[in-house]
Amino acid sequence: MLATSTPAFRSFLCRNSCRIPVAFLVPALFFFRHFSTNLASNDRYEDLFKFTSGRWIHNEKKELEKSYHRLNVDALKRIAASSAGANSVSDIKKLTESEFHKDFLLSLDNGKEVIARLPLPNAAPPYLIAANQVASMDFARTRLHIPTPHVLAWSSDVSENAVESDFLITEKPEGIELGTIWNAMDSDMKRRVAQKIVEVEKSYMAALDGGFGAVYRRGDVESSIAFDLTVDCVRDDEFVLGPVTSPSFWNEERADMEVNRGPWETPLDYIFSVVNRERSWIYYHTAANEYPSPFDAPPSKRHPDAHVAALEMLIKVAPYLVPSDPVLTRPTLCHPYLDLEHVFISKDRLDRGEIEITSITDWQHASVLPLYIAARVPPFLRREGVPPLPIDPPPRIPNPNERRQNVVYDESADRLYTSLSRVSNPLYHKALHFTERDVLLAPFAYGSITWPDHLVAFREALLNLTDQWPSLYPDTPCPISFTDEERSNRHADRIEWERYRAMARGVDAQVGVESGRVSAEGYDAALARNKAYMDAYIHELEQEMPEQAAMAKSVVPTFWIYRPWDS
Repeated sequence: MLATSTPAFRSFLCRNSCRIPVAFLVPALFFFRHFSTNLASNDRYEDLFKFTSGRWIHNEKKELEKSYHRLNVDALKRIAASSAGANSVSDIKKLTESEFHKDFLLSLDNGKEVIARLPLPNAAPPYLIAANQVASMDFARTRLHIPTPHVLAWSSDVSENAVESDFLITEKPEGIELGTIWNAMDSDMKRRVAQKIVEVEKSYMAALDGGFGAVYRRGDVESSIAFDLTVDCVRDDEFVLGPVTSPSFWNEERADMEVNRGPWETPLDYIFSVVNRERSWIYYHTAANEYPSPFDAPPSKRHPDAHVAALEMLIKVAPYLVPSDPVLTRPTLCHPYLDLEHVFISKDRLDRGEIEITSITDWQHASVLPLYIAARVPPFLRREGVPPLPIDPPPRIPNPNERRQNVVYDESADRLYTSLSRVSNPLYHKALHFTERDVLLAPFAYGSITWPDHLVAFREALLNLTDQWPSLYPDTPCPISFTDEERSNRHADRIEWERYRAMARGVDAQVGVESGRVSAEGYDAALARNKAYMDAYIHELEQEMPEQAAMAKSVVPTFWIYRPWDS
């Protein structure tokens, strides 16, 4: 990796004429959202409020601030105990935490255990996020007949409830989390799991109608922004469609933008909302990178104008990206990210060599979407080397402390899943495998996340669409075009894009982190590896460019990917 970085460093020096941007210090103090009268009592729960599942070796104070969430724990305990018929909580501990929520396990004096989920402030507005998740789980259980945890208590009114946070309390899922035993399972048991996953996906295929958006109970969302939802051709008296809670519609400045968050009448309305959202956000809230490092996309690929221009091309072709087959565009509620940690199976049945799914958890951010966009192969059954299209990536921080680190792929389970899906769930299988899927879906998928680093993949998807256009729409002129120079440069653009991505991945691999995250016990060792790898990088530059040796030593620490010294 180091040898390939020397030309990039020369280019960096040439572009910037040795001008190095000033690093700004990250604020050192946390800010509390609420102060209750029993603040002193709450101090003993500080570890529950802060992020404790790992460390960051870059921008740690900023990352910890985003994950800090103070609440009235004693009030939460009282509500949890009452909701499950207990008098008190004997123990509370943090179960999991991600970018958008914290989960706590509460043990009650009547022997029961319950789960309390606290969405973080950046997940979506409190008045929507809890209401949507509660309704999604209840809808999945009562209408789709998918086992989900029963909700015992919840509130989205932060200003009124005693917990001083939105929350939901559910039964503890019955059974064993699949992620804790998957790698130890033999191929026969994994194939049995695959069979059950296909059965869950068959349940997704209930006949829904009424539009696209997030599921809510009537009364939990304003009627002026709600659509009636029909199930099996019958208007549902309990559930409606409302605005989505997907982080892509609420993160950063998007939360304060006037954008259409649904519900939508047609798939094209949904696509236009996503594209216009990103176009407006990039235009008003991003800026060109004047001092790109060798680890950054080149200036031409990190300029807002280039991203906006590509999104405007996407708007022109958007009407042609919606499949004509109504089966592929039918409204569908799928689990937003069905991975191993969300599937629980019966221990008793497992002991008998059988598989029974007892619960599917974590429906946060679930939405009713067109089937061809919503359908996904579960990650643990996805063929190695075949990454999914990046459609609304899962709202999840990789956790270095998780029990399941590397999922053991089982080809026989994958094959059985694919064949069973084809035979017993043909509509879902078709949505995953129809011939034009990647050509039609890739422009939208990459366009929705183009900034800051996906412009090359986005433009390549648009180029590929124009290449395939004559076979897709032989009687219709393509509304977008690329110059001969742009076409001839596509290969070079891909190589350049892969180069800087490979450099960043190389640092992660050498330092032993994922997106700057590392386990708490591995923090000091990661810092040392990071420093050693940077020193090796500088040493190679000094060997290749002896005339710039002093400059390399002073400049590299200012653009190195992970800079704990900036804090």
